[in-house]
Parts: sequence; structure tokens; C-alpha cells
Amino acid sequence: MSKYFVTGTTSGIGKSFLNLIDSSIKVFSPRRSELDLDFPENILKYNAPIIDVAVHFAAHDLGGGVQFMEHNNNDVIKIINCNLISTILLTKLLFEKNKDCIQIFISSTNLNKFYPNNLAYNLSKNGIKTFIDLLKLEYPNYKIKEARVGLTKTLFNQNRHKNNHKPINDLYNDTHMTADYVAGQIIKLIDSDKDFIEINAKQI
Repeated sequence: MSKYFVTGTTSGIGKSFLNLIDSSIKVFSPRRSELDLDFPENILKYNAPIIDVAVHFAAHDLGGGVQFMEHNNNDVIKIINCNLISTILLTKLLFEKNKDCIQIFISSTNLNKFYPNNLAYNLSKNGIKTFIDLLKLEYPNYKIKEARVGLTKTLFNQNRHKNNHKPINDLYNDTHMTADYVAGQIIKLIDSDKDFIEINAKQI
């Protein structure tokens, strides 16, 4: 039986991923009460499971939607912690316990054009892209894959205003993919020989 470790499964692409994978797969998906990625120190105490595949969906821009200088400092720290620092530490922890596992990272295209005032989020996501590239150079035998995802219909825009209660503008249009479509492409990536895939609406 294959064993997957998956973060960020409460909504969006991660939730679709869980719904679409084969029911025979055993999934470890820690709840926030078990592993809160806003606080990297939690990873130092986390007992990582034995797995075959890890998929890093967890990311947020809670408190986003404002220009950087207006950002609440605690929100900036949590965004960088969850999206970048915790992902890096969790990757290290999982590889230490599962040297031969596949780790898949979900990076994103720059969203500033469609979702302005995204500096902390985009900084963290670009940091992950650099981390992936450097990790592949330093450990060429590790199984590292990247899914670079374009605009997707998730609760991203709603969630990012959760803390500041700003009006929600529905920016969805024909350029946005469904979460199910993106999750399906990531599932294909796991079983393929590729280590990179770019998922965008032009492919549909």
C-alpha cells in the first residue's frame, strides 16, 4: 500500500487531491492542531511518518490584500513561516526519515497582475522555487518534483481577506482552472518520469 503525506487538504487543490487519489492509498494529512505550519518550531517536535510520497499544498495569504507597508507584521511572519520556512524544514524532516520518497512542491506563477498587493505571498512562493532548484543541485539523486500552477478557482481570494474583513471581489474568469483539474494533473505527475510540470488554462 502506498503512503502519502499531504499538507493543505482542508480546501482548494489539496482537498480535490484527496478526493481524486486512489482509495487504496494511505494518507497522512496532519490537522492544524497536530502541525500548525504558521509556527516552524512545531516541525522540530513532529514525528514524521514513513511515506512514499509527500505533496506540499499548504500555503496561505491570510491578512493579504493590502500594500506591503500596510500589512500587519504578524500576518507577514505567518505567511513567510507557512509558505517558506515550514515547507523547507518539513522537507528536510521527511527526507531524513524517507530518503527514497518523492516530494512534490506546488509553486505558482506570479499573481500580482490578478491579485494585487501580494508581496509577502509571492516572495514566499518565489523562495520555494529557488529552494527546489538548489535542493536538486545539492541532492541530484533525491526525487524532487515541482508543479507550477497558474490561476485556479480556490478560496484563495476569500481566505486572504479573512483577517481584515475587506470586500471580496470575485476575480474568477475563463482563465481560471478548476481545483479538480489541477489536482488531476498533479496525480499524473506523481506516476510520470517528469520532475516538472506547468499547469495552466491554455492546456484545457
